[in-house]
Amino acid sequence: MMMKNKQSKKNTRLADNILFSCVGGFIIMTAVVIFLGYSQWISFLQLLFASAMIGGIADWYGVTSIYGRPLGINWRTEIIIKQRAELTSGIKEFICEEILSKENICEKLPTLDIVG
Repeated sequence: MMMKNKQSKKNTRLADNILFSCVGGFIIMTAVVIFLGYSQWISFLQLLFASAMIGGIADWYGVTSIYGRPLGINWRTEIIIKQRAELTSGIKEFICEEILSKENICEKLPTLDIVG
Protein backbone atom coordinates (compact mmCIF):
# COMPACT_ATOMS: atom_id res chain seq x y z
CA MET A 1 0.00 0.00 0.00
CA MET A 2 2.85 2.36 0.80
CA MET A 3 4.45 1.95 -2.64
CA LYS A 4 1.19 2.75 -4.40
CA ASN A 5 0.79 5.88 -2.32
CA LYS A 6 4.35 7.03 -3.12
CA GLN A 7 3.84 6.30 -6.82
CA SER A 8 0.52 8.15 -6.78
CA LYS A 9 2.12 11.20 -5.17
CA LYS A 10 4.99 11.06 -7.66
CA ASN A 11 2.56 10.92 -10.60
CA THR A 12 0.51 13.77 -9.14
CA ARG A 13 3.63 15.89 -8.71
CA LEU A 14 4.73 15.14 -12.28
CA ALA A 15 1.30 16.06 -13.68
CA ASP A 16 1.27 19.29 -11.64
CA ASN A 17 4.75 20.21 -12.88
CA ILE A 18 3.76 19.61 -16.50
CA LEU A 19 0.60 21.71 -16.09
CA PHE A 20 2.53 24.56 -14.45
CA SER A 21 5.14 24.36 -17.23
CA CYS A 22 2.38 24.75 -19.82
CA VAL A 23 1.00 27.78 -17.95
CA GLY A 24 4.49 29.27 -17.75
CA GLY A 25 5.16 28.58 -21.43
CA PHE A 26 1.88 30.25 -22.39
CA ILE A 27 2.71 33.32 -20.30
CA ILE A 28 6.21 33.55 -21.80
CA MET A 29 4.95 33.14 -25.37
CA THR A 30 2.25 35.76 -24.78
CA ALA A 31 4.89 38.17 -23.49
CA VAL A 32 7.07 37.44 -26.52
CA VAL A 33 4.14 38.17 -28.86
CA ILE A 34 3.39 41.42 -27.00
CA PHE A 35 6.97 42.71 -26.91
CA LEU A 36 8.47 41.30 -30.12
CA GLY A 37 5.41 41.25 -32.32
CA TYR A 38 3.60 38.63 -34.30
CA SER A 39 5.45 35.68 -35.75
CA GLN A 40 3.87 32.57 -37.16
CA TRP A 41 6.09 30.21 -35.15
CA ILE A 42 5.74 32.15 -31.90
CA SER A 43 1.96 32.23 -32.30
CA PHE A 44 1.99 28.50 -33.04
CA LEU A 45 3.92 27.84 -29.83
CA GLN A 46 1.59 30.13 -27.89
CA LEU A 47 -1.46 28.21 -29.16
CA LEU A 48 0.27 24.90 -28.44
CA PHE A 49 0.89 25.90 -24.81
CA ALA A 50 -2.66 27.27 -24.52
CA SER A 51 -4.25 24.05 -25.76
CA ALA A 52 -2.04 21.93 -23.49
CA MET A 53 -2.96 24.16 -20.56
CA ILE A 54 -6.70 23.96 -21.27
CA GLY A 55 -6.56 20.20 -21.74
CA GLY A 56 -4.54 19.75 -18.55
CA ILE A 57 -6.96 21.83 -16.50
CA ALA A 58 -9.95 19.94 -17.93
CA ASP A 59 -8.32 16.56 -17.20
CA TRP A 60 -7.38 17.65 -13.68
CA TYR A 61 -10.94 18.80 -12.97
CA GLY A 62 -12.46 15.64 -14.43
CA VAL A 63 -10.29 13.23 -12.46
CA THR A 64 -10.55 15.26 -9.26
CA SER A 65 -14.34 15.47 -9.50
CA ILE A 66 -14.64 11.69 -9.78
CA TYR A 67 -12.90 11.07 -6.46
CA GLY A 68 -13.42 14.29 -4.53
CA ARG A 69 -14.32 17.97 -4.66
CA PRO A 70 -12.16 20.11 -6.92
CA LEU A 71 -11.65 23.55 -5.41
CA GLY A 72 -14.36 22.75 -2.83
CA ILE A 73 -17.10 22.58 -5.48
CA ASN A 74 -19.89 20.21 -4.40
CA TRP A 75 -21.96 20.17 -7.57
CA ARG A 76 -22.12 16.61 -8.99
CA THR A 77 -18.72 15.52 -7.77
CA GLU A 78 -17.50 12.46 -5.83
CA ILE A 79 -19.19 10.18 -8.37
CA ILE A 80 -17.33 7.04 -7.29
CA ILE A 81 -17.94 7.64 -3.59
CA LYS A 82 -21.63 8.52 -3.89
CA GLN A 83 -22.61 5.79 -6.35
CA ARG A 84 -20.29 2.96 -5.34
CA ALA A 85 -23.09 0.45 -4.63
CA GLU A 86 -24.84 1.18 -7.94
CA LEU A 87 -21.60 0.94 -9.92
CA THR A 88 -20.50 -2.35 -8.36
CA SER A 89 -23.91 -3.98 -8.77
CA GLY A 90 -24.08 -2.80 -12.39
CA ILE A 91 -20.64 -4.21 -13.15
CA LYS A 92 -21.53 -7.50 -11.41
CA GLU A 93 -24.77 -7.83 -13.38
CA PHE A 94 -23.00 -7.08 -16.66
CA ILE A 95 -20.31 -9.69 -16.06
CA CYS A 96 -22.72 -12.37 -14.87
CA GLU A 97 -25.50 -11.80 -17.40
CA GLU A 98 -23.57 -10.75 -20.50
CA ILE A 99 -20.07 -12.19 -20.36
CA LEU A 100 -20.48 -15.34 -18.27
CA SER A 101 -23.98 -16.29 -19.40
CA LYS A 102 -24.59 -19.91 -20.35
CA GLU A 103 -25.63 -18.92 -23.88
CA ASN A 104 -22.49 -16.82 -24.45
CA ILE A 105 -20.17 -19.55 -23.18
CA CYS A 106 -21.91 -22.26 -25.26
CA GLU A 107 -21.67 -20.02 -28.33
CA LYS A 108 -17.93 -19.31 -27.92
CA LEU A 109 -16.78 -22.77 -26.75
CA PRO A 110 -16.81 -24.53 -30.15
CA THR A 111 -14.72 -21.78 -31.75
CA LEU A 112 -11.90 -21.98 -29.19
CA ASP A 113 -8.66 -23.69 -30.23
CA ILE A 114 -7.73 -25.17 -26.86
CA VAL A 115 -5.23 -27.77 -28.02
CA GLY A 116 -3.61 -25.70 -30.71
